[in-house]
Amino acid sequence: MDRRIKVLKLLFPIGMCLFLVFYNLRTNVLEQIAESKMYGLVKIPEVVGVHDAWEWYVGLETFGALEVNYKEEYLDENVKEIGLHFSADDNNIGITIIKWMSGGDSLRMMLYANYDYTNKVLEYEPIEIVQREGEDCKIYTDSKSIRQYMSKCNITEEDVEDYYEYAIYDVIVRTWTKRYRQFYWLEKWKLERCTIDNSFAFEETAD
Repeated sequence: MDRRIKVLKLLFPIGMCLFLVFYNLRTNVLEQIAESKMYGLVKIPEVVGVHDAWEWYVGLETFGALEVNYKEEYLDENVKEIGLHFSADDNNIGITIIKWMSGGDSLRMMLYANYDYTNKVLEYEPIEIVQREGEDCKIYTDSKSIRQYMSKCNITEEDVEDYYEYAIYDVIVRTWTKRYRQFYWLEKWKLERCTIDNSFAFEETAD
């Protein structure tokens, strides 16, 4: 009997370690945020408006959808906004990144991504370019216009890839892994494995 107890005492911590390893390999940061319905973001100081979990819960159930932004002073100078969008109906997460292209005419690049919780896929969606504000606002979604503005502002496809990398990994993933003491390199690797880049899958070019 004593020998069985000793064996069990030895196997239990090994089993727990294996469980934690497999669990950490199965989930990624966006999945963890999705399952916590953004309440885990309460403890991340880089997030705007740190509220109690119950306030977010009531807001999500009341409005059906909520947005959580990262503090502008924490972001790079030319990044206007990084936001996470949540819905009460599912565990998907929408990601919006707003990058300034030129200040004079309020020209900005809109980068979108969506984490499909059911299929465990992070998709970079087609980018857009927005000019001016309010009623004078113009939104460009066609390949010709977007590439013209990118050329004018000396922005390459590699730059756009860097913008996504910065927002998703240097901001969202890094702040989460720092707060919850996880391995940044492992979480980055897991997300990279499930990413589909459709950022340049534009609509038909406008005439």
